[in-house]
Formats: sequence, C-alpha cells, structure tokens
Amino acid sequence: MFIVLLIAVSLTITPLVFAAEKSETTEKTEKKKAVKKKVEDTWSVYQHDMRHSGQSSFKAPMKPTVLWVVPFGETGKPSTPMAVTKDGIAFVGVLAAPKEDTETTESAEGNQDSSPSSSGVFAFGEGKKVIWVSSEKGAVTGPLAIGKDGTVFAVIGTSLVAIDPKNGETNWKIALNGESPGGVMLDGAGNIYVGTLGGQTLYAVTKDGDLKWALKVDGQIDSSPAIGSDGTVYFTAKDLSLYAAEPNGTLKWKYTVNVSETTSISSPVLAKDNTAYFTATRYEGTPGLEFLYAINPNGNLKWRFETMGKKSTMPALSKDGTVVFGTTILNYTEDRSLTIGEAYAQGVNPDGTEKWLFKVRDDDFLGAPVIDAEGNIYLSTPDWYMLCLAKSGTMRWRAKIGGLTSIGPEGSIYVAAKSSVAAVGDKDVIRAKQKDKDEDGQKQGGFGAGGPGSFLIYIIPVAIVIGIVYLLKSRIGTREEDEPEKTEPDGG
Repeated sequence: MFIVLLIAVSLTITPLVFAAEKSETTEKTEKKKAVKKKVEDTWSVYQHDMRHSGQSSFKAPMKPTVLWVVPFGETGKPSTPMAVTKDGIAFVGVLAAPKEDTETTESAEGNQDSSPSSSGVFAFGEGKKVIWVSSEKGAVTGPLAIGKDGTVFAVIGTSLVAIDPKNGETNWKIALNGESPGGVMLDGAGNIYVGTLGGQTLYAVTKDGDLKWALKVDGQIDSSPAIGSDGTVYFTAKDLSLYAAEPNGTLKWKYTVNVSETTSISSPVLAKDNTAYFTATRYEGTPGLEFLYAINPNGNLKWRFETMGKKSTMPALSKDGTVVFGTTILNYTEDRSLTIGEAYAQGVNPDGTEKWLFKVRDDDFLGAPVIDAEGNIYLSTPDWYMLCLAKSGTMRWRAKIGGLTSIGPEGSIYVAAKSSVAAVGDKDVIRAKQKDKDEDGQKQGGFGAGGPGSFLIYIIPVAIVIGIVYLLKSRIGTREEDEPEKTEPDGG
C-alpha cells in the first residue's frame, strides 16, 4: 500500500516540476525574443544620417557615468566627432604633434608605444582599446563616415581616403583640390560627397573610388553636405549661399542670404519633406539679431525665424519636426572687441513659430545638438560641459563630460573633447546589466544548465526508484524472518 502511495505522489509532483521548468524555459525564450527585437542603429555619418537630423533611435543616459576615457595628453587632440558602428567601434580624426615637438610622449592611455608621429584616423574598441591608427597620415579636419561594409572614409590632408576597418590600411585614395572642413557624407547607395574649401568644389565619388562628378561653385565650401530623399545634394558655402545639386552633378538652384553683415551660415539640415534649415551668424557689425532659415525644395524662402542670439549652432530635428539649436548673444566692449554673452537653447515649430526658449547657465555652445529616441536634447559648451534638456526645453542634467557628441549603441554617448575621447553610459542601465549578469551566473552555477528545476526533474525519479527498491528489499527480509524454522524428524 505504501508503494502505491509513493508512486501516486511522484506522479503528482513530477509534472509540477516539469511545468516549472517549462515556465522558466519559456521566460528565457521570451527574454531572448525581446533581445532580438532591440533596435539597431549606427551613428555612421555626421549628425547621424544623410539628412543631418542629429536624431538617434536609442535613449541616451539620464544618469551619466563615464564608461571609459582615453587622454591624448600634449601629443594631440580630437579634430572630428566620432563615427560609431553598431558594435561600438568608434573612429575619430586626431591632430597629433610629432613626439620631438612636445614635452611629453604620453598619448592614448596604455598605448604609448603605438602613438603616431603625425595626425590621422584612430579606431577605438570596447574598453578604450586603440585598435589601429590609419596608415595614411595627415590632418583630418572634417567628419568621417562609415560605409555599409565597414569601410571608413575620411579626408586626410587634401585626399579622400578609404580605410580598411580591420587594420587601418588604405584601400584607395583620390586627390582633392583643397581641404574639407565639412568632411564626408554618404548616400543610400554608398556614394561619397565632399566639398573643398580652397577649391570651391563639391565632389561625388563612388564607393570604389571612381569620380562621378565635380561641381564648381562661387564660394568656399565649409559645410557638411546633406542629401534629400530624391537624391538632391544640399550644401552651404562661405558666399552665404545654400546650394542644391541634382544627382547628376548639375546645379539645381542657389539661395543667398541677403541680411547685411551676416558672416557665416551653418551646414544644412533636411526635414522629411526636403525643407532645408540652416542658421546664420554675425560676429561684428551693427546691433541686431540673426535668423534660422527654412528653404522650400524649390529654392524659395519658406520662412525665417529671428533667433535670440547673433551666433547659432547648426540645428537638429526632433521626431515631431521641431528645429532645435543653441544660440548666443554677443556683447561688445567700447572698443568693439568681441565678448561672449548669454546663451539660449531654442525650439522652433515646423511652421516657423517659437515652441520654447531656455536660458542656460553657460555663455556659448560647442558643436551641433544631438537628440535621443525620447526627444531629449544634448548640447555641449566650450568649457566641456554637457547639458541635457527635455523635449519641452527644460533642464534634466548638466555634467562636465562635454565635447563633439555622437550617440552610439544602446544610447551610449561618444564624446570627442579637448584632448581626449570618452564613452558615457547610464548608471541605472549599467547596474541592471550587472544584475542580469549576476542572476544568469547564479542560475548557471546551480545543478544543471536549467537551475534547481532541472535538478529536481532528474533527482525525483531516482529517489522514487531507490525508495521502491528499499521497501521491496525490506518486505522480502521481513518475510524471511517470519517463516518458521524447519526441523528434521526425530529418527529415534
């Protein structure tokens, strides 16, 4: 009777254990599915994409903490924002002085032996590891770009160079007619666009290094090109003009700013309907403000918005079409020498009306703003602070981690600062990852790959068999003891 009861209990418990194990397996499967659904995004060109939206698909840190930093000491400084792959490999241009011209030979931390004797492109891996320095040496003065196959494109000196992502060797290069402070832009087919300063020429080059066309314009091209949905290439020049070039390289139209004493205009930013936005700056002249411009795809002025300051950053675009930029009021002394004044972040609606205005505690901005998936806005200052504003234009945080900014995998911020590069993560995200890692380690450290549940699945049937064998043996032994002794009949 006891054996029957034991078997019945085992038949009841075992399915429950199997159910628990199945539930745990299902939970792990769901977790894996959730991981697979993670957004993949790369900051492979200047300001994220060929429209210069400055908008990432990841949420950036709300509680910033430095993941790693690589100082260059006195030997060099970053000269471009970082371009970042989906795996977190970052590329940056570095202006490096020869060792004999500096008082120290310190370069990237832990990599002194591999410091270059001149400028070039650096590749950084996880944990501040320097993977390589480009074999092509020279000043890198404009943003880099990463092709779909991983090839890194940069203007080094006065040459457009394609760099092997595995080892930094040169795949090909072509000579340009000048330097390119605007750097490299790629279209969807992998074609490369770059404008030159002295040569006043916009080049279009195939990903294999063949020249498609070259367009000579009236001004020095100091901007990064942007590319519309129809293939039109937009760029600005020092003649205060926004140019639009057809995909075949012919000039489509030109819009020139006619405000007296404007000194420069920013690189263009394109909305999804191909409206082009740019800001204007004046460093000297009569008192007055400047403008944010919106230009229709046909080259006509859509509207212009009077900015709070005379000096403004390149804009960025939020998901809802809000145009975001930093602007500074320039004050002058009696002898007309320039002094920096108050600084503001501004948000402008797509119809040209003000959405919000926020006065920051700093007096100027460095580089263009970037925007994360939730609309948070990140701006840096010349004294290396970074500000994070909510999409409504209110302050979230301010920390001394500023510089030319890109947003990489999982929302990590990549910063090219005065004499170092760094990656910044979110404190809560890092803790959550560590917790998940610890929990996975505990489960794997249990009995069997599946943890305690798997152990029970195997041990319960074994225990039942041992119990049955023991009881049967006990009963057999009892029966043997209960049998009466047999006696031989008395022969007497």
